Amino acid sequence: MTAEELIDYIEKECKPLSIGIIDRLCKRAMRIMNSNLGFIIGDDYPKTFTFIDFLACEIQSKTYDEIFFPGRLLEDYIEETLDNEYEKLPYIEKLVLSYSDFTLELGYDDYEPCNPRPLIYSRFHSMLNNHWATSKKILKYLRTISW
Repeated sequence: MTAEELIDYIEKECKPLSIGIIDRLCKRAMRIMNSNLGFIIGDDYPKTFTFIDFLACEIQSKTYDEIFFPGRLLEDYIEETLDNEYEKLPYIEKLVLSYSDFTLELGYDDYEPCNPRPLIYSRFHSMLNNHWATSKKILKYLRTISW
């Protein structure tokens, strides 16, 4: 087996595992945000909404910078929460994430494991969009508001 074949094998084994790890990490971060940030939900939203319900609705028409968040940038808080959850992962799960995608360094024959943080941030945002599109609570709310 050549080095390229071995790297390809490792990527193919780690990629599907990494998806589950990232999903669990994002869900844990969402639970933390729901428990810590319920007070931020605007009066325009139902009392039954969680912070993630609120955020999923708000990001449909606003950037993170435009969403009210006391004291600092919301995007920084989200990234910090996701990073904290990443740091809590067992070493083997961090390794799986790093080995899920190797990149060849430009100008060198060395392969570098990926930095999983951009994948985590992107998946978190995708999960918010999916939540907005599929949550029965949000869909009911959207049907009742007058634009």
